[in-house]
Amino acid sequence: MKVAIVGAGKLGITITEALMGGDNSVTLIDKNADLLQKIGSKLDVLTITANAKQIDISKELNIKSYDYLVAVTDTDEKNIVIGALMVILGISMVPSLLISVFDRETHATIGFLTTILLMVIIGLLV
Repeated sequence: MKVAIVGAGKLGITITEALMGGDNSVTLIDKNADLLQKIGSKLDVLTITANAKQIDISKELNIKSYDYLVAVTDTDEKNIVIGALMVILGISMVPSLLISVFDRETHATIGFLTTILLMVIIGLLV
């Protein structure tokens, strides 16, 4: 399975590590070059220093060839924009857009059932 993960924070790294165990090809995209260099030296993962909202980056990566994209940046708004853009560009699955459901404020806003649903979707990737 070919997976692109946008956001190299704690959750992005956790998802990357979970996917490394299987027959998966993982690409980690983030704007922080220093962080990606550290991650690349520890994990066998393709790292791309870029803004995932830029269409030329998506085309350069041939984003259509990916099975999944998981957007786990620092804000839901960025995740929604990135996810919607990737769907328009032809990626087959964007399983989770509102990734900060683990944040209490967001959890209170979207509700318990939505939180569980998104956690199940994330679980399907692992």
